[in-house]
Amino acid sequence: GLRELHALLSMQGRIPGRWTREDLIQLVQRQQRPLSPPGQTMRYTNTAYILLAEVVEQVTGAPFAEWMEASVFGPLGMEHTTVKTHGGQTIPNSAEGYVGIRGERFAWQEGDELDAFFGATGVYSTVEDLARWVENFHKSRVGGAELVARMTERGVLSTGDTLDYGLGLFVDTHRGLRRYYHIGEDGGHFAAFYYYPEIDAGVAYLSNNGRSFSTLSGVAEDLFGEERVVEGVSEPPPPPHIQERAPVEITAAVLDTYAGEYGDQGSGLIYVFSRENDHLSLLVSPWWSEPYRLTFRPVSDSSFVEETQGVLITFRRDSAGTVDRVTGGGSMVYRRMTPYQPSAEDLTAFAGSYYSEELELMYRLRVEGGDLRLTNPRPQASEVRPWEPDIFRTIFPLTELRFRRSDDGEVNGFVAANGVVFRKVR
Repeated sequence: GLRELHALLSMQGRIPGRWTREDLIQLVQRQQRPLSPPGQTMRYTNTAYILLAEVVEQVTGAPFAEWMEASVFGPLGMEHTTVKTHGGQTIPNSAEGYVGIRGERFAWQEGDELDAFFGATGVYSTVEDLARWVENFHKSRVGGAELVARMTERGVLSTGDTLDYGLGLFVDTHRGLRRYYHIGEDGGHFAAFYYYPEIDAGVAYLSNNGRSFSTLSGVAEDLFGEERVVEGVSEPPPPPHIQERAPVEITAAVLDTYAGEYGDQGSGLIYVFSRENDHLSLLVSPWWSEPYRLTFRPVSDSSFVEETQGVLITFRRDSAGTVDRVTGGGSMVYRRMTPYQPSAEDLTAFAGSYYSEELELMYRLRVEGGDLRLTNPRPQASEVRPWEPDIFRTIFPLTELRFRRSDDGEVNGFVAANGVVFRKVR
């Protein structure tokens, strides 16, 4: 698929509120190859929805906002819904979005809206209008029953694997009920809905706090959770790992074998487990929000469950008996970060200037205080942490740097996590 434009623009050091539609289209046109062959894997990307809005304008000859009003919002009676397509556009009665920022003290600041991303974002609405949108999955006023059926059919990859995603919708089950849903955030504005077609009920949720997903999940659980009784729909038993069971005792020595840093190959997230008395504590440090901690209690000598959401994780060992990864949540795999400690001489091999023809920009790496530091176009410096030989991790938007070497062993470039290639020029 195509690369995520948000990451590409951030790599260029562009300020979000100043991105233009022309910037987006030019970046799409400069992408030299897809991340993977069509149908091989699923990657959610705003780029596809931005291009879909361009297709609507090309086919209909009407501006996207006008077409949405005439073809979708109007017929559904969504009188207080519109699409924002450019900066400076006034939306009556709209709330300012806020995001949390890191520092010595946690603070709030106004979010930067991605006005140029219409198609993927930019819809201003009310919970009452969102309810009318959700109602269309039952009454099919717009698009007809055939379109709704296509939207809610789970996709299948070329590998035969079935996705939890249809056409613009997540499709799964919650408490034994089929569920359609989607979430999104832009500039501190958060929007989401859950819909349960078997009982024709759901939740529409809006907030001007971009960190609101846990609130939505709590509301849905209160309304459609374990106390829910629906005639004709059987409630499945809870998974074995969250059923009531006798406490499991694990020695401090065993818990200590699980403590350490684990990383996700795709997102660049680092998870730090530590022992806290008789349980494990997980520190999560996402690039988009404040770090937070989760507590896991043991359900066996290698499996643990998170106390509020019932998420199960299992620590795995290699053939030598060493803990090398933690798994959970279906395909979730986080590899243990081995203590790779390159010398100062080793790090100098990576120092230099690197150029991307696709993005037409330069990144610079230098050794400072025994660490490798990266300078981006803004400029800002960030630490680049060793992961394993020739693979380093850093913060968004690069997240990972996989260095390449020439036949004689000299470092001659790197590939970022999103597939952008950088060539060493000096």
